[in-house]
Order: sequence, then structure tokens, then C-alpha cells
Amino acid sequence: CSGPVSALEVGRKYQVDGLRAPQSTGARVQEADHAVTREGRSTHVHHGYAVNRGRYTYAGELYYKLFLSKNSGLPTAPFGAKRMDDPNCLHAITEVAVKAEGPYVFVTWGQASLQILGRFSKNGGKDFGPIKQFFRGNSMGGQAFLSDSIRTELTASGEAYVFWQQYNAETVAYQDVMVRKLSDEGQTLGPAVKITDVNGATWAPLGLSVAWDGIRLLAAWMDYRGLMFDSSSDGGGTWGQDRMVCGRECTTDIPDNRLTNIAVASDDTIHILSGGLTGDRGSAVYYVRSD
Repeated sequence: CSGPVSALEVGRKYQVDGLRAPQSTGARVQEADHAVTREGRSTHVHHGYAVNRGRYTYAGELYYKLFLSKNSGLPTAPFGAKRMDDPNCLHAITEVAVKAEGPYVFVTWGQASLQILGRFSKNGGKDFGPIKQFFRGNSMGGQAFLSDSIRTELTASGEAYVFWQQYNAETVAYQDVMVRKLSDEGQTLGPAVKITDVNGATWAPLGLSVAWDGIRLLAAWMDYRGLMFDSSSDGGGTWGQDRMVCGRECTTDIPDNRLTNIAVASDDTIHILSGGLTGDRGSAVYYVRSD
């Protein structure tokens, strides 16, 4: 990304939905996410939000703000809002994800379907490391991630994972599910790993959900084969063969990311919920659990 920030005239600060955001005609908080951690009797709310501008639809800014509530009192924001993205990178921010675990905070965002970026904090959000690039696409070559497909996980030992749906180089109409790991407290970025067995196995929009059960990474999605599941026991480096947990009878014409969820119970039972719109303008939701 390049270009002077003065081209869009950042200007002074003003209030948007109770958050501080740069002044601009039509500016609005368009994407937001949060995570909660607890330390003794204090609650920490880690909030990430993107401000996209109505006049310049390609310009977005990403902020992080920490709210503290001690002894169930009113929350305060002792450190103010932090600008997380590169001010010289003038692209719309399409997705925001925030994860927090103990002293670790991981903020991820997507820019114009061509980049997935993230920053890591090891001191509860007081300071963040440099921007890490998990994915960079090519708009001319059809290489981009699908909007609303970014999913993240953060472990208690500080490993962060970013999952996304990426257009396949050979079959641009279809997508692969990818994952990339950030380790060593935000220092080491590993290679991108393809989860799906078949090139371009999924279609848009993809119903993707991920989970961490303390030992394994779990992923569930829908593709032309049905409702699929896979897991990794080595931190996302290798994955098994895609497992069909329900056939075509569990697929819908238009899967909905918001209706696909995977969760692991205390007895290690895996629960998957998925759904979307059907061809007759109706909707369907399916539930599958492991034995």
C-alpha cells in the first residue's frame, strides 16, 4: 500500500457509536468485534472496530480500545484508542476479528479482499507488535479471499491462527480453505497451509467455522460434497483427509457463514451447526454431533 494520508484529510476526532473515530463526511463504524478476559475481579473487554468513510469508500481505519471494569464497576478506557492499520494503506476494511487469552490479544482485519493482516500483543493490549501479513492477493489474477470468511483462534500459550477462504488459482469460481499460524508471541509467521483435499472444493459463500479444544484445531465447512470436517493435532501444520459428516442432504443452495458453528464440549463431543437458504426461498438448519 502507498499514498499520502493527507489525500483524505484525516482531520480531528469525533464520537461515533460511543467510540473515537476520525472525522469524515459519512464516516461510520462498519465492522467490529470484541473479546473478554478476566484478571482477578477485573474484567477486560478488548474491542476492535473499523471506520469506513462514505465519501471515500475505499478508505478504512482500524482501531483497538481496551475497557477495564474493576470489581463490577463501570468500565473505563485507560489507554485510549490505538490506530492498528497502516495510515498509508487506503483500502476499505471488510472484516475485523479480536481474540484474547490471558495476557495475549490478537487483532485481525481484511482489506478490500486482497490482504489479511494482524497484530499481536503480549501485555494485554497495552502495546502491539508490527503488522503481520497473512495473505496478499492479486486482483488481476483472481487471487483474493472471500468476504466474511476470516476466522481466528488464539491459544493460552500464545499461538494465533488465521483461517480464510481463498480463490483457487486453477478454478477461480471455487475456493480452498487455508490456515496460517503466528507463533513465538507474535514473532514467527508460518507458511499458509491448505486444509481442503480437493482443489477448489468449496463455493461462495462458504459456511466455515473453527475451534480449538486445547489439543486440536477443528474446522467445519460446507462444499459440493456435503458438510465437511477436518482437524489438526500439530498446530495446523498437517491436516487429515476431509471427513464428510453429512452428505448432500445437509447442504443448502446458499450456505450462510453466520449459521455455521463448531463447538467442543467438556466431554470432547464435537457439535456442528450449519444452515442457509434453499432454492424455494426457504431456509434450513442442520445439526451434527460426534459419537
